[in-house]
Amino acid sequence: MVNESLDSSLSSLVESQTLQWVFVGGKGGVGKTTTSSSLAVSLAQKKESVLLVSTDPAHNISDAFDQKFSKDPTKVRGMENLSAMEVEVSADGSMRMLEASVGQSFGEAAGPSLFPALDELIKMVPGIDEAIAFGLLVETIRSMNYSTIVFDTAPTGHTLRLLGFPNLFEKAIPKIEELNNRFGGMLGTLGSVSGMTQGSEPMNVTLGRMLKDLQDTVKQVTDQFQDPAKTTFVCVCIPEFLSVYETERLVQELSSFKIDVKNIVINQVIDLSKGIPAEALFAARSNIQMKYLKQIDELYAEDFHVVKVPILAEEIRGKDMIVEYSKMIMGENQKSFGLSSTSEYAGSLANLIEQRTLRWIFCGGKGGVGKTTTSCALATALAEDRAQNNLGPVLIISTDPAHNLSDAFKQRISPGGDPTKIEGFENLYAMEIEPQTAAESVLPREMLKDVAKFIPGVDELVSFSQIAKLVKSMEFSAVVFDTAPTGHTLKLLNFPKLFEKVLEQLGALKDRIDPLLQSLGPGLADSAGNPQDLFTAANQNIDDLKQVVAEVGEQMRDSDRTTFVCVAIAEFLSVYETERLVQELFTLEIDSRNIVVNQLLDPEETDKLSLLKARAAMQQKYVTQIEDLYPRSEFHICKVPVRGEEIRGLDLLKSFAAGLTGGQ
Repeated sequence: MVNESLDSSLSSLVESQTLQWVFVGGKGGVGKTTTSSSLAVSLAQKKESVLLVSTDPAHNISDAFDQKFSKDPTKVRGMENLSAMEVEVSADGSMRMLEASVGQSFGEAAGPSLFPALDELIKMVPGIDEAIAFGLLVETIRSMNYSTIVFDTAPTGHTLRLLGFPNLFEKAIPKIEELNNRFGGMLGTLGSVSGMTQGSEPMNVTLGRMLKDLQDTVKQVTDQFQDPAKTTFVCVCIPEFLSVYETERLVQELSSFKIDVKNIVINQVIDLSKGIPAEALFAARSNIQMKYLKQIDELYAEDFHVVKVPILAEEIRGKDMIVEYSKMIMGENQKSFGLSSTSEYAGSLANLIEQRTLRWIFCGGKGGVGKTTTSCALATALAEDRAQNNLGPVLIISTDPAHNLSDAFKQRISPGGDPTKIEGFENLYAMEIEPQTAAESVLPREMLKDVAKFIPGVDELVSFSQIAKLVKSMEFSAVVFDTAPTGHTLKLLNFPKLFEKVLEQLGALKDRIDPLLQSLGPGLADSAGNPQDLFTAANQNIDDLKQVVAEVGEQMRDSDRTTFVCVAIAEFLSVYETERLVQELFTLEIDSRNIVVNQLLDPEETDKLSLLKARAAMQQKYVTQIEDLYPRSEFHICKVPVRGEEIRGLDLLKSFAAGLTGGQ
C-alpha cells in the first residue's frame, strides 16, 4: 500500500478546528519571525481571535509588522482579531508572579515581607525560575481565551530548554519539597518575624500548597502541549547544512517531549525554474542589501572597521574553506560593492591580529548572520599569527546552546571537558560549554551549590572565571567566543555588573538568616544539614567572589585586552540588532570597533547566473536531504522561494502567508 503524501503547505494547520497552540522555531536567521507572523495573519482570517507571542529576546515582530508591541496584547493595525505581544521569559517575571500569589495567600501587607524567603527557597533549584516563568506565562495566556496562540520562539537551543520545562518541573518539585521540609521551620520563623498574624497559615504549608498548584498548572499545560489536536510545532529552516542539522535535532527533541511536529518550512529557496528571472532576482536582492550597506557605512564608517564579505558559491565548512574565508575578513581581494569609502579604518579584521595584547574576543550578532563562521575564521588567523610570533595557543569557545563549532570544523568537539585540538593546526583548540553545566561542575558541596544557584548570573560568572583559570593554566594567548544570538549574549556580558548586586544580596541574606539560625538552636542542624555552616561558608566566599568579579569586570572593560566583533547581514532586522548591540556594548564599556557585513551580493559580479546556479545546486542537495529525512507521508514540507523584496508590513506578510498556505 502506497502512503498518501501530505500537501506541501501549512493549509491543514490553518484549517484545523482544534489547534490552540502553534510554536514556530528553528535556527537563528531562517525566517522564524516572518513565518510566525504570516501564519498568525492566516489564522486570523479563519479564527475568532489569534494572539502572536514573541519569546525571543530580540523581539522582531514589532519590525515585521512595522508596529510597536509590548508585554501586553496589542491589536495589529488592520486586523481586528489579531493581537501581538513581546514577553521576556525570565526569572524576574516568574518571581513577580509568585510574589502576587504569596500576597493573595498571606494578605497584601504580609506578602512583600515574606516573599524574599520564599524567593530564596524556590531559586535554590537551578533553572526552576525560568521554567516557572514559562509555565505561568502559558497559564496567563490561556486565561485570555484566544482561539489560537502562535509563539515566535527564540533560536533552537533556548526554545528546547523552555519546552522542556515539564520535565524540569518533574525533577525539581521533589527537590523543592525536600528543601521545604528541611527549611520549613526557619521559613516559618522568618514569617513570624516579618509580621504575620498568629492565625496565618505557616509559610512552609503555604509553599507546599503553592507547589501543588504549580504541579496542577504544569500538568494541565503538559496535557495540552502533548495533544496533537491542540498543539503543533512548525520547524523553519533554510537549505544549508547547519540549519538542516539543527532541524533534525529539533524534531528529535520535540518527539521526546511528545510534542507534535509535522510541518517544516524550507525558506529562502533559490528556484531558477520559475518565478523571478535570475538577473532580476540578483538585482532585487542586491538593491535591498545596498540600501542597508549604505546605512551601515553612514552609522559606523567613521569609527569602525566595516568588513564587507561576499556570499560564496560554496558552503564554508572544514579547515580549507574556513582558511579561505579568514583571508577575506583579513582584507584579501576586497570588493567595493559599489560603494566608495572615505573611512580611515581599513575594511578588515587585521587590526585584531596586529593587536597582540588582545586576550578576549567576542563574536556576536543576530542569529543566522555567520557568527560561527566568522569566529572560526578569526581564530584560525589568530592561531597562525600567534604561532609565528612565538605566543601561546588560541582557544575558540562556543557559548551558543546550538554549538555549531563541530559542524564548522567538520570535527567532533567534546561538550564540556578539556579543549579539543583542531586538526591541521598546531596551536588552535576548541570547547563547547554550557554556563550552567560549567558552574555545577565547579561549585563545591551540594547545599552550597544550591544557595549559590538562587542568584541570577552565577552560572556565567563561575564559567567565565573557570575559563580564565583554564586560559592561565594552559597559557592560551587569546580566546575567541562564538556567542549565542544577541539577546542572550547581552545577558552574558552584563554579568559582572549584575553580580556586584548579587553579592550584596548574598551578604544581606546572611545578615537576615544568621539571627534566625542562632535563635532556632542546634536542633535545626539535625533536619537542615547544619545551615549555619552553609551560610558561614557562603559568607567566607563573598570576598573571593568579589575579587573574581572585579578582575573579570576590569578585563572586560579594558580595550587592550577585550573587544567585540559584531557580525551582520545587510537586512533590516540584522542592522537594527547591530545598532542595539553596539549601544549596549557602549553602555557596558566593552570595546567594539569591528563590524563584519556578511553574505553580500556584489552588484559588479560579472556572472550572476553562475553564482545563483551554484547556490541553487548547493541548496537542492539539502532540500533533497530534508525530503529524505522527513517523508511526505508524515510531514508537510513547504518550500518558500527567496523573494525580491523584504517581508515587512501587513500586506507583504499576507502575501508571504499565501505562499505558506498554498494560496499562490
